[in-house]
Amino acid sequence: MQAFTAVYLPGWLIFIGGMLIISS
Repeated sequence: MQAFTAVYLPGWLIFIGGMLIISS
């Protein structure tokens, strides 16, 4: 479970950051 979170969370943050940059 921790391994999944370690991979999933950074990717999610990058995804949100990319969406914010594109929308701004």
